[in-house]
Amino acid sequence: MTQNIFENWDVTKDALTDGLEGNKKVVMESVLENTKSYLSESAAAGTTMAGNVASLNKVILPVIRRVMPTVIANELVGVQPMTGPVGQIHTLRVRYGQTAAGATAGDEALSPFAIAKGYSGDASGGTATATSSLEADAGRKLSIQVLKQTVEAKTRKLSARWTFEAAQDANSMHGLDVEAEIMQALAQEITAEIDQEVLTSLRSLAGTATDTYDQPAILAAHTTTFVGDAHAALAVLINRSANLIATRTRRGAGNYV
Repeated sequence: MTQNIFENWDVTKDALTDGLEGNKKVVMESVLENTKSYLSESAAAGTTMAGNVASLNKVILPVIRRVMPTVIANELVGVQPMTGPVGQIHTLRVRYGQTAAGATAGDEALSPFAIAKGYSGDASGGTATATSSLEADAGRKLSIQVLKQTVEAKTRKLSARWTFEAAQDANSMHGLDVEAEIMQALAQEITAEIDQEVLTSLRSLAGTATDTYDQPAILAAHTTTFVGDAHAALAVLINRSANLIATRTRRGAGNYV
């Protein structure tokens, strides 16, 4: 089976990336090529290893197809595939090239923490400047910087086992494909753990919330005749915090249930 997959690799890869677009497809193709290289090297190690790989490739490719396009990282952060166990990731930063009111040369432009309102015009007033004042003036400079960071691949590993008898019993009694169910369970567990790792990292970057809701203090500070007034104050606070998230992340306001 391993040999058949390698001989028809282009067809296999097209089938596994069908329906994916943009960066999801690029990442998936890179991961599949890495997996192919691993399976090829393992299969060449000997008959025992080759037998293990023959069983592995029935599971690993469907698991990859289930995991890679569905992880939450694709929606929240930048994802860059690695071509080996050690690689570099890159990110683009736009920075102010000159010091002006509200901006310092070298600071990140469009940062959610410090946006210079008038860098392209009247820096001190935060407004545009009269056209006559900027004629024959090139304007303040912006610079682009590509940052790089060395990263190393880490490992997640799961295992599962079943017998042919159990698979036959499950199929005849419940109509279940044990192999498919186990692959789905493995994929779901890996996906959930990756998602939680990403969310934990993002929560650590977010810091501590600055807004708190104190209903007794609100009721004491205002003369309320309807409990809905206190709930309205909570809604306003939530909306304010959600809009602050949009300002800081530039990816949209926060939502809640």
